[in-house]
Amino acid sequence: MPLPAQYLNWLFRDVYRKTFELQEKSETLNSRVIPAWMPIACPMSEAPAGYLKCNGAAFDKEKYPELAEGYPAGVLPDLRGEFIRGWDDGRRVDAGRIILSSQMDSIQHLQGSIDGIQMKGIADYKGVFLGSNNSTVNKESSDLPKGGYGVANVSFNSANVARSSNETRPRNIAFLYVVRAA
Repeated sequence: MPLPAQYLNWLFRDVYRKTFELQEKSETLNSRVIPAWMPIACPMSEAPAGYLKCNGAAFDKEKYPELAEGYPAGVLPDLRGEFIRGWDDGRRVDAGRIILSSQMDSIQHLQGSIDGIQMKGIADYKGVFLGSNNSTVNKESSDLPKGGYGVANVSFNSANVARSSNETRPRNIAFLYVVRAA
């Protein structure tokens, strides 16, 4: 027995109304749970509908007033290829930083030297050191005992013992950072 058209119309209107209400509640919940200015890691190459990429672009502060609360200059942070670091806030681990400031890459300072090496030969260089014993000192030199001592050339290269690159970075997984457009 076919359903009356009047019942089908009511059913479609009810489903539409409930879908719209659910979408409205979802958007309200979303705006309360996730502030517009909060960066979100997104596992997609493009920003989903209703979101903007954190790519350093300017945005209209009147069109997106909630976003302007976090980015009053009207410019999104450029988080492409960047790590977000927790603000120091008086802890003195990274003193002097201000919110939204960027920082160049850096490696902890390593320094060393080996001066005046005069020896018969180095059997083995280990770790970060490379060397050669190819310059012979005059056997008759008054500064050295006789017997063919040489001067060792030693260099330091951290790539001999660790993965290295043009930058210092931790292991990572790439995500697209986005913010809610509101």
